[in-house]
Amino acid sequence: MSGLNHDFMLISRTEHAFSDYSKFINDARAVRLHDDLIRYIADALLWIPTYNPAKNEPHFGLCFYGPTVIHTEGALSAARVFSSWADLFAAGPERLILTGGWTWIEGDPMDQGKYEALKVDRDDFVLKLRQIAAYAQKIIESEGEYYILHYGI
Repeated sequence: MSGLNHDFMLISRTEHAFSDYSKFINDARAVRLHDDLIRYIADALLWIPTYNPAKNEPHFGLCFYGPTVIHTEGALSAARVFSSWADLFAAGPERLILTGGWTWIEGDPMDQGKYEALKVDRDDFVLKLRQIAAYAQKIIESEGEYYILHYGI
């Protein structure tokens, strides 16, 4: 899958304030997940208390079109959610086929549409989910010295 991605980075709070988010747009060091995969797990992501630095307000889940910060309040939930998804997908076949969004050609009857099939390399996806979970664990262990910066599409 190419195109629309969400980036996740572990950032030192002593070096960068939450408001520094624009410095990390399209950073090559980011763990990158495709938007379709984020949307697949989106319901569980809503359980994570987060912060929207662009609006300077608390939030739940990820801001799909901008920055989100996961800090001490949401770190434990984030570690559990990303780790649990990793464990679940690790039980699947090497090539995961997940149900994506509903698609159809405009002008055609809706019953001619279908759900998109998301074809995903299991090991790559699981590795990325585990990395994000490890970032959340680092926040917990450092007592808030770090935060996860998520950058939506």
